[in-house]
Amino acid sequence: MIGFIGYGNMGGALVRAFLSHGIPADEIVISTRSPEKLKSLLDEYSVSVGSMNEVQSADILFLCVRSSDALDVLKQLTSFKGHLVSINGGISLNDLSSIYSGPVTKAMPPLTAEVGRGIVLLCHNQICSTSKKIEELFSKVCSVEILPEDKFPDAENITGCAPAFFARFAEMLAESSNFSSEESLKMAKETLIATALLLDEGKLSLNDLIEKVATKGGITEKGLQVMDDELPSTVKKMYEHMH
Repeated sequence: MIGFIGYGNMGGALVRAFLSHGIPADEIVISTRSPEKLKSLLDEYSVSVGSMNEVQSADILFLCVRSSDALDVLKQLTSFKGHLVSINGGISLNDLSSIYSGPVTKAMPPLTAEVGRGIVLLCHNQICSTSKKIEELFSKVCSVEILPEDKFPDAENITGCAPAFFARFAEMLAESSNFSSEESLKMAKETLIATALLLDEGKLSLNDLIEKVATKGGITEKGLQVMDDELPSTVKKMYEHMH
């Protein structure tokens, strides 16, 4: 049995990702303070909805609550004996292990796992038989990267935050056009999707793609020159604010 405590953006994305990639609905039980959020899920899948006590019988339990609530919730799991998976970036393995003595995995899954792509960052407090099960479970929905915990922040800047950055940049491109908001956003979104597919299916590197689009002396090259001059300092400032 796989249990979930919390059903926010990331918890919901993980549940849907696992369900759409072969995990049977009757193997999932969810406990949430906001059961109304489960309506659309329950319309599609017959997952179980349980109390905090009921999810403690799970073999693997995902802690998907806010970082500010995570340790308090963990202290209530007095009968849980399985493998704990925390998706709370602000809570360290040491903090979790100081309360729960069993196997713990810290996971930073991407929102894109819901569509079966992206990279999840994993770090285990101990290697045991269920550690491999956690890795195999995540590998059903995205690529798995095992990293030391102190490497998580830098990696998450790319694997976790970048989708929002890419989307915001696409919005900015759209807002700078002379088309209506609806037309320009449609163009930006479709181009973003097509670019990702081209990189993937076309087996292109990022630099290969840039060179294919930016012909010598063309408007793309001129735009890239501005980006090369202006963006590095902006990205550096973003990283500084994020940590």
